[in-house]
Amino acid sequence: MNAAPLATTTARWQALPAEFIRTLLYLVAEMEQPARRSWNKPASLGWIRLSHVCRSWRTVALRDVPVLWARHATIFPSALDTCIERAHNEPLVIEFTDARGEYRDRLVSLLPMACGLRDEEVSRAPDEPHWATTLQGCPIPLLVELTIMRPDLTDGRVSVSIKSSLLAPLLRHCTLGSFMPIKAPSLQSLDLSGGNYPFIRLPDLLKVLRGMRSLVSLRLHRKPTEPDDAASQAKPAQLSNLKYFHIEGSTATQALRYLSSIITSSGVTLIAEIHAPKPALWKKLLESRTVMSSRTVAPDTLILRHAYDDPDNISMDHAGFTSLPYNVTLTSQWSHSALSSSTPMSGLTLGIEVADDDEGRPHARKILSAFQPLVSTYVRRLCIVRPDVALGIDDDTTYKADREKFRSVFRPWSNLRALCLIKAGRGVLRALRIRDEDSKSDVLLPSLRELELEVDGHREPDYWWIELGVMLQSRTAVGFPLERFILLGRKCPKEAKEHWHPMNTLVDDLKSTGRSEFRVPCTEVFVDERKLCLKHAA
Repeated sequence: MNAAPLATTTARWQALPAEFIRTLLYLVAEMEQPARRSWNKPASLGWIRLSHVCRSWRTVALRDVPVLWARHATIFPSALDTCIERAHNEPLVIEFTDARGEYRDRLVSLLPMACGLRDEEVSRAPDEPHWATTLQGCPIPLLVELTIMRPDLTDGRVSVSIKSSLLAPLLRHCTLGSFMPIKAPSLQSLDLSGGNYPFIRLPDLLKVLRGMRSLVSLRLHRKPTEPDDAASQAKPAQLSNLKYFHIEGSTATQALRYLSSIITSSGVTLIAEIHAPKPALWKKLLESRTVMSSRTVAPDTLILRHAYDDPDNISMDHAGFTSLPYNVTLTSQWSHSALSSSTPMSGLTLGIEVADDDEGRPHARKILSAFQPLVSTYVRRLCIVRPDVALGIDDDTTYKADREKFRSVFRPWSNLRALCLIKAGRGVLRALRIRDEDSKSDVLLPSLRELELEVDGHREPDYWWIELGVMLQSRTAVGFPLERFILLGRKCPKEAKEHWHPMNTLVDDLKSTGRSEFRVPCTEVFVDERKLCLKHAA
């Protein structure tokens, strides 16, 4: 065997400059980190394997990348001391996985050197205290990031006294599966959204938050099955730097208490996922001091989600309905990027989505009608998925009674500025004409300026496209033209045949800048030709 080619290759690797090797080690460390063995995958050395390439590479790995050794010092317990030696006194990232016995005691002794603590999958002996308990009252001067996702404190044995707080003056980011008192004046992000934690008393939380004046992001999770906090006389927490405030899974009463007890900056983004909301409580939320102060500066930053993702949370008397098969969302975020570039308008967006198997359920128009006194005042944008099913509209609304089902829902919405319809039928388009064909004095949605339609693009028949054109023309003819119209296709199959004449004619006229038989109804048009199966599309 001729060893010359191998020797030449090795020499080339050895000749690489140390700076290049060091940079390569950092790049590989981002792509492939070391990992200990788990039940479904073997152990991996990750970037450490590169230290075995040759002597020069090993020299660089042992001497010039102490941050990498410090970051992964506790990945392999048997090599802990070796990794610490190679870290050259760099702050350590400590993972608590499988920390038992003497190894656990060793990690406790290293806490003063830790810049990061992680416990995402912790297994421990029953007689050993949890790490959250160990950290109570512990000073960790170098700690920057803390993640404890499974605290196992549901037995309530751990006190939440401020005297036993974790002391971390440099802590920036903290994610906890349970409330744990922390003294962290530099904290910027606090996430208490873990699912397995005991009830958090509002006074205890406020006591901690008052010492976190640098907080920029706060996320809380409340189980709707927990009792609402009693009215608290505790001093509110002033968080003037807070920009993002998310209350997840709470009741409206809980959310109101939090919003009234945590005073935020004027430009904060508020998200409240509310279970079983009632119109009166939604109105209180929207008119609360914190919400109103944020809306004066950033009117599109309030998000109220109707949280019905868990079937166990759906009762038979929510908001007076027999059942709620719909995902109802009040949100400031428009559903598609095509409209997101437009100038934000004051008011919220209401989204209603129905699943494919929701035929025969109570129609979403009951939901809209129940919330009408509230949403007609605040909502400026509306998005409905499969509106025919959601609103109980037949595809052919020739009769006035059928059209009235649709128009009666939207008639009070005179301030609606933007409408998004996904997979709308012909009946909805006909009912959406600005004036009903049997009552010329009935003007529908006079403030509407943006319309977005998402269609299949290859299934709509000829008369659907004709009806769309008539609907758009109806707005222009009476002096209420749209400012923006967006037509999106869902998907154009490869085997789809070239489309029919009405669709192409309508799209061509929409995009035309000159005079045509079809009067352009708006000043800005976006058409996604790639997914509409147009005969002239590439």
